[in-house]
Amino acid sequence: MLIALGVEYAGSDSVGWKRGGIGYCIPTRSGGDSKRSGKKGCAMLIKLGVSIERLSRRARRGLEVVAAIFTEFGHEAIISSTYEGNHSPRSLHYANDAFDVRLPPDGVLRIAAALRERLGAAFDVVVESDHIHIEYDPKGRE
Repeated sequence: MLIALGVEYAGSDSVGWKRGGIGYCIPTRSGGDSKRSGKKGCAMLIKLGVSIERLSRRARRGLEVVAAIFTEFGHEAIISSTYEGNHSPRSLHYANDAFDVRLPPDGVLRIAAALRERLGAAFDVVVESDHIHIEYDPKGRE
C-alpha cells in the first residue's frame, strides 16, 4: 500500500512513503542512507509544495523506476513538480500524467538513457535545463 499526503494508493506494496524533514520521501528498500544527502533511508524526496496525490496510476508507477535508477547511480531523486507550477497549456502535467525530477549533480545523460530504457516507449523522458521531465504518453513516440 502506497500512502502519501494522507492518500492511500492500492497495489504499491513494493515501496512505502513516509514524511521526511524537508518534504516526503520514498524509503530505500534496504533502509540504508542516501549516498548524497545522508537522509536515513530516502531513495526519493518530494519537494515541499509538490503533491503526488493527483498523479495518475500510470505516472505513479514511473516514480518507483525513477527512485531505483537514481539510487543505482548513487543519487537521490527529488520530484520538483507535478501539476502545480507553470507549464505549457497542453502539458501532461495538467492531465496528471507528468512529473519533473531535479537534475542530478552528474551522470544526467546516462540516467536519462536508463530511464528511457526502463520506463519503455509509453513514457517520454526529456532533459531540460534544470530538471528531467517524465510523462506517460503512449502516443507520444509516433
